[in-house]
Amino acid sequence: VHEMLDKEVAAGTSPTNIFVCGLSQGGALAIASVLLYPKTLGGCAVFSGSVPLSKSFADRVTPEARKTPVLWFHGMADGVVLFEAGHAGCAFLQELGMACEFKVVQKHT
Repeated sequence: VHEMLDKEVAAGTSPTNIFVCGLSQGGALAIASVLLYPKTLGGCAVFSGSVPLSKSFADRVTPEARKTPVLWFHGMADGVVLFEAGHAGCAFLQELGMACEFKVVQKHT
């Protein structure tokens, strides 16, 4: 993912115009990629994903990455990635000083 981001930046795209998004495991990859990238990006959207919550991971988050805003969606009825894992991921980012907005998706019938 970082290689793709670097190619876009090298081609002239401002990092603040780049958004990384992902669903489920892709959401985990998206947020991990953003957190470890050495530049501030336009944003990250996570859909029912999770994030490594260890202290060692938190220590690797770059100061520039901490400026990237995150929008996190999670479904109440997600049977694969627990709602609590998504909510904890956003809280983890907020503890790092990041702007993370958490949106609950209700089950519709």
